[in-house]
Amino acid sequence: MTSQDWASWIGAIGTAGATLIATITLALEARWRRGDKRKEQAARITAWIMANQKSNQKTEDVIRISNQSLSPVYRCVAAFVINEHDGRHSQADYRRMVTALPSGEWQLVAPKGWGGMHYLPGVEIAFTDAHGVHWIRNSVGQLRESPIDAIKHYGLELPYSSDRLTSAIT
Repeated sequence: MTSQDWASWIGAIGTAGATLIATITLALEARWRRGDKRKEQAARITAWIMANQKSNQKTEDVIRISNQSLSPVYRCVAAFVINEHDGRHSQADYRRMVTALPSGEWQLVAPKGWGGMHYLPGVEIAFTDAHGVHWIRNSVGQLRESPIDAIKHYGLELPYSSDRLTSAIT
């Protein structure tokens, strides 16, 4: 083999290697985009506690839920938690159920009598998005996909009654 033959072979191998790397990179990026698109709606659902809110001449704590997507989410459970605990271990009366959560800012009445020294309130929210995918956002904001819906996750009995949402915009 001459040096020109060697150069041709090395060039062909380099071209094939570059093509392979480009193909793998494009496949990984497409996979990443699909995963990002999968949780696009879920990333727009958040919940938090607002303490000592004044309404109708009284002061109360409220659970604020924000759905900044264009579609509702379904079978939504907002679990009031203390000190970042798992919402499945919260008291049954610390959970609020909503059949459908429309777009916008909403609030629910938070449970009473939870206060104590070093108690930090929070909300864990679980729901099913418009594509039928189940999600849980814990009280520190971490979002993860769930294999089961919110009703099963919290072990709630069917039928359940939906709590009353009120608009957070006054």
